[in-house]
Amino acid sequence: MARHESVLLLEKANREGGTCRPSKRERKTCVFSAKRQAVWLEMQGVSNGKCSIKDSPMRKFLLFAAFATLLSLPAAAGAASPQLPENGKEGQSLSTAQVITEQEKLAGAGNTDAQYWLGEMLFQNHSIVSAKKWLEKAAANGNLLAEARLFYIRFCSGQKNDSTKQFNKFEKLAELDSDDAKILLGDFYLAGCGVTKDRRRAIVYFTSAAQNGDPRAQVSLALEEVEAPEKSFEKIGKIAEQGYAPAQNSLGFYYENGKGTPKDVQKAVFWYQKAVKQNYAPALYNLGLNYETGTGVPKDSQKAFTLVKQAAEQGYAPAQNSLGFYYENGKGTPKNPQKAFIWYHKAAEQGNVIAQANLGFCYQDGTGTPKDPRKAFLWFQKAAEQGDTTAQVGLGIYYENGIGMPKDPQQAFTWYQKAAEQGDANAQSSLGLCYENGIGVPKDLQKAVFWYQKAAGQGDKFAQKKLQELR
Repeated sequence: MARHESVLLLEKANREGGTCRPSKRERKTCVFSAKRQAVWLEMQGVSNGKCSIKDSPMRKFLLFAAFATLLSLPAAAGAASPQLPENGKEGQSLSTAQVITEQEKLAGAGNTDAQYWLGEMLFQNHSIVSAKKWLEKAAANGNLLAEARLFYIRFCSGQKNDSTKQFNKFEKLAELDSDDAKILLGDFYLAGCGVTKDRRRAIVYFTSAAQNGDPRAQVSLALEEVEAPEKSFEKIGKIAEQGYAPAQNSLGFYYENGKGTPKDVQKAVFWYQKAVKQNYAPALYNLGLNYETGTGVPKDSQKAFTLVKQAAEQGYAPAQNSLGFYYENGKGTPKNPQKAFIWYHKAAEQGNVIAQANLGFCYQDGTGTPKDPRKAFLWFQKAAEQGDTTAQVGLGIYYENGIGMPKDPQQAFTWYQKAAEQGDANAQSSLGLCYENGIGVPKDLQKAVFWYQKAAGQGDKFAQKKLQELR
């Protein structure tokens, strides 16, 4: 789910020029708009009678302080401890960290609401593995919201079989007058999770929750201002200034890429650092990649490795993929192909398309694991079906040469064509070769020249050589 399904990906491709064989690569995932970036901290009330903060004036404070306190880090500068009622009386001070600690105790003791709350919190921080642990406990106890979030996580990781049938049980969420139900339904309709994609309907749900002060919904609405980036930037900025980590990370992305505002990499770093202080995984990742490239900070591969590793250890799939890339290539750390394989595998299992392709290469080349053409084929297939052009080319090569499965020139042509139509030079060159030699398609020199020209225009040396031969 990288930006789960909504993250804008800026590709850093490490491909070998003039070859039809794709190579592994790392991709910078600038998480600026995951609709799940925001924190939900709807407290259901502590059942031991000490305090009840549902609908209290402190709810907004807790929403914005959640990341810092959940992860035992200092709260935003200047944030006062909330005055929460105890046994129905006002005036008893209880810090947000104490409230969260209380909820952790309740969750460990089997309190279903607390289990869901912690799972949702961790999900918003992109700590998917830890989130699933608590959500599964809550779902086992009949919590419909936890079941719905798990359903969404599975969908975003590529498990989409019979999703429409499964969605039917969650339609009753619409009957719940709660912000978290509205956010879930907004996420479902925005991603097409079990339903037909419907952006307008998603916005209706987000708007309703945003009007109640839910910052997650507010961020989602701001990021849907696709036709008005300046307006989106302004809204995100207001939320970020209140200390909300996902908005701070988004604002960093806006500054780094000149979205709705002039490009300013120093300000981008400033806002990434704000979110990093709250241990927000996507910001750790983005700042790490800034250190890798020297964008707004001095280039420092060791700092990049450290930050990306911290994000990966929280379960953030794009960081797990990058960490695998770092270990494989010795970036900021000694080479370790076994660790590279492990981290690629972790990310691939979460549905990260780049990691799935990279894992395919590990099995193909024997990187950190014994060579296994069949497993390589299966992981290329997973990534190819999600539209990854590098994996589509790889799948075409496997079909064309009968690697890991019987030869199938028609399937080879089909996958080359899918990638070529997306502008992949390797695929365009391979498609030209198919037309020239009648691989999976009747010979057609005119079409062969057409695709060779497409690839040659992108600097593909093999295609340039073929064009010279065909003159």
